[in-house]
Amino acid sequence: MKPALMLMFFLFMIQPGFLVPSFLSSALADTKAIGKGLLVAPVKLDFEGRIRSGTFKIMNRDPVNVDYRISFAPLIEKDKGKDAKDWVRFSPRRIKLGPGEHQTVRVVVRKPADLAPGEYTARLLIQAIPPARKKGEGPSDQIQINLDIVYGISIPVNIKHNP
Repeated sequence: MKPALMLMFFLFMIQPGFLVPSFLSSALADTKAIGKGLLVAPVKLDFEGRIRSGTFKIMNRDPVNVDYRISFAPLIEKDKGKDAKDWVRFSPRRIKLGPGEHQTVRVVVRKPADLAPGEYTARLLIQAIPPARKKGEGPSDQIQINLDIVYGISIPVNIKHNP
């Protein structure tokens, strides 16, 4: 197994008492999964020809209120050099959703006039924002580790330009 894959497995499977030494299991008792009920549709946006705007929906399937942030995600290696994030605008950038609520996000593309023909990509990252923790929670004479697992989804915004 590759080291990066082993690290991902460890980070996603970590739970109190599982893959954790016994001296740390009590310190990890405050592990939370935030935003695991995130649903995004559609899972990609394609802009071709004269199409300049589109939308996608975000839905909260968690039983609690969740704040979400939308930002640009780093491109994967194969898309380097074809970055379109300077041409993509979206609104809103931050959303608070109650259980079962959804929100439409509008995406607009403004291509430069001197754009060479080809395919360009930007990636939007929709991610839950962990709630702020209060200082001083728990005993002060013990080591304490707070682990918040934050879920998110990255969707590609593909722009095909053929003048």
